[in-house]
Order: sequence, then C-alpha cells, then structure tokens
Amino acid sequence: MITGLLVWLPTALAVGPEQVTESLATYAVARCGAERAEVTWLGLGGSVPGGDAARLDWEGDPCRSRPELELRVVEQGELVARAPVRPGLQVWVEAPVAPRRVLPGEDFTPELGLVLVQDLRGNPVAVSPWRSRVNLRAGQPVTTGQVVAVPDADQGADVTLKLVRGGLVIVAPGHLADNGYLGQPVRVVNEATHVVAEGVLVREDLVHLR
Repeated sequence: MITGLLVWLPTALAVGPEQVTESLATYAVARCGAERAEVTWLGLGGSVPGGDAARLDWEGDPCRSRPELELRVVEQGELVARAPVRPGLQVWVEAPVAPRRVLPGEDFTPELGLVLVQDLRGNPVAVSPWRSRVNLRAGQPVTTGQVVAVPDADQGADVTLKLVRGGLVIVAPGHLADNGYLGQPVRVVNEATHVVAEGVLVREDLVHLR
C-alpha cells in the first residue's frame, strides 16, 4: 500500500495506476540494465496526486527480490507527493545460461538467454568454455560458483618433467596430480620415484619443476 502522501490534489488532477506502473517498469529496466520488466502488483489502491505535467521519480533498488522503493511525484519543480512502495516485479536480464542439461565434470559453453534477475545467485560467467561442478538444467543461469575453467591438461595426463639446475638438465616421465593450466603451478607425480613435486605447466605435455 502507498501511505504517507504529502499532498492530495483534486481527483481531476491525478496520476492513475497505469501511468505509475509504466513508470516503474521503465525505471526497473534502466536501473537493472534489463531487457524488460513486468509489474505483477503495484500495491496502489487508486490514483496519486499530479497533473498532466507531473514527473514520477523513483528511489531504491528494483533489482532485489523484494524491492523497497519510494515514489516521488514532482510538478512544476515542487514535490507534491511521496510514498513508500513495495511492488511485485519480474525483471529479465540477459545472462549466460546452460544450453542444455549439463552434468558435473562436463565441458560446455554457455549461451545468452533471458533470466529473472532474482534467479542470478552469484557472478555470471563469460560466454566461453567451462567445466561444470554441479548439475545444471537447460536455461539455468551459470555463475562462477558452479563452474571451473576447462583445464589445458586434465588430472592424470602424461607429461614430461624437466628440471634445470645451472647446466644440468634432468628429464623424467610423470603425470599430473591436478588439472593443469598453462603458466600456472601444478602438482605432478614422478613415474620413476612416485614422488609428488610441484612445477609449472609450460605446455600441455611439459612441466618445468621448481
């Protein structure tokens, strides 16, 4: 309900619910960077004061699941009404979504789709290859907590271990104890000694030991 209006003008000079609804939807689209917004309920019993030249201003975050907003009606530079509004809003934004059902450990590339901003729980990922950590349904928003980057070399992959000490170069066969990413530290197992060591993946099949 809208309460606490500062000034009530004659009924002939009033802004109807339809105009308020349209203004709120426009505000939500602009504030949330959304593709579209729908006001499912306004919480406004009737009209609010204001003539044809009245300007409707909004304050508050409409992107939250239960937004608490304030409506201000300004006419000829003067505030003629102000009221708290707790509307029902459905705000759709463009975000990366799963293109199909994705299982844990499966590689996939998200596609862009429209999702309710209230369904975005976390930071959206880039539209690039990822490996899922959880079950994802088709069309589900994809956020950073649900995926990991696709490794350049998978855990268990055979690699060559190379150790350089001055003029001494030692080469041995090994395999990755973790998923490997180029230029990043990774644990490896020396096949000859079964010792776990750490190095840097410099190529998909080559690790420089530290």
